[in-house]
Amino acid sequence: MLSVHFLKSHTVSGWIIRLFTFSQWNHVSIEIDGQVYEARGRTGVTQTGAKGYLNKWAKTDTVQIAAPSPVSAVAFLDAQIGKRYDFGGLSLCHFASHGTAGQSGFALSLSLPP
Repeated sequence: MLSVHFLKSHTVSGWIIRLFTFSQWNHVSIEIDGQVYEARGRTGVTQTGAKGYLNKWAKTDTVQIAAPSPVSAVAFLDAQIGKRYDFGGLSLCHFASHGTAGQSGFALSLSLPP
């Protein structure tokens, strides 16, 4: 099972991201096999344990997706670790979500939670 977490924080940077993206969410992460993959401005793409991860966010919404090939999804995500954050397009989360979906053997719809 693959989880895509849509996240909201009460930080200034979170507010700015929501303002310019016209979204209620300012961060997206992917969780699979108890590991969370996310891209951050200072650290780039990282992997952390899932325990307690969602507790640090003000608001969350999670979409559960059955991944036909979870091994391929993990391999793709592991290959992203250490890559720099895409400040120019703020698109790394989008890229990672869709790349992981493609590697897992399914198409990720662009329908986001409200």
